[in-house]
Amino acid sequence: MRSRPVRPLAICACVVAALLSHAGTASPESTDVAELLRQTGAYVQQFEHDFALVVSDEAYKQRDRVDARPERSRALQSEVFFMWLPEVNFWISVRNVLKLDGEPVPSSRERLERALNGNATGELRRTQFERLRLEGSRFNVGFVWRTFNDPMFALQVVDPLLQSRFLFKLAGRETVAGVDAWKLTWTEHRAGTLIVDGEGWDLFSTGATWVRKEDGVVVKTRLEVENRRRRTKGEVTVTYQHEPRLNLWLPYRMEEHYVQRADKTALPARLKEEIDCVAMYSNFRRFETEGRIVAPTHD
Repeated sequence: MRSRPVRPLAICACVVAALLSHAGTASPESTDVAELLRQTGAYVQQFEHDFALVVSDEAYKQRDRVDARPERSRALQSEVFFMWLPEVNFWISVRNVLKLDGEPVPSSRERLERALNGNATGELRRTQFERLRLEGSRFNVGFVWRTFNDPMFALQVVDPLLQSRFLFKLAGRETVAGVDAWKLTWTEHRAGTLIVDGEGWDLFSTGATWVRKEDGVVVKTRLEVENRRRRTKGEVTVTYQHEPRLNLWLPYRMEEHYVQRADKTALPARLKEEIDCVAMYSNFRRFETEGRIVAPTHD
């Protein structure tokens, strides 16, 4: 399962109108949803504008279990580059793996620096970073192929350019990392989905977004997707926290869970595989031109 950039077929003139046409009759809940989407959409657009390119250290642990067989595990130490590519309206995170189970990975830094310092723009630039992301995915354990395990990926759901692809519902309030947040659940309903399988077939996702009501800040996301043809399910949950040095809300923990039951192409008959991953992010800093990674100034 892989992500793909989605170009909006049309920009909705009014999210409220789209929601009310779906609901039929206005209600207090639908009004709340519309206002939350307006605030959160404005926040995400400002975030995209302010974000530029940010680098983080990542400690990433993966575990793979196939029925009663011995568990396999893997620990990665990486730099992760979070980028918003405005020319194609697309988030991308590139994992530059520096160590695998404590052992250095040769030439990883050189490949990334060549891409970051290149002159490509637009689709060509995105393609370069997609290749790097695919290269990083080769370190994933298990039979489940995935490239949408990107901590920024689910922010696209509440981008005003893409909101009309989803049906939203207010699902109450919860406390997330000490923040009083509203929970919005959503279901993708338009073809040309955010995630496709290895053969390009649409995979319709569902999930939830937790937002701070007073300003629309996203504090948590959850994305779920199922490939029925391959009997595979995936779930990615990301929790955000405020990074005071950059004055941004950034991901600090990503949890993944995948389940795959036997099919003819991957697992032997009657087997079931489960994969669990946890990534922790720290030491955020901005990337500047000419390959210089600038660490935050310590007090």
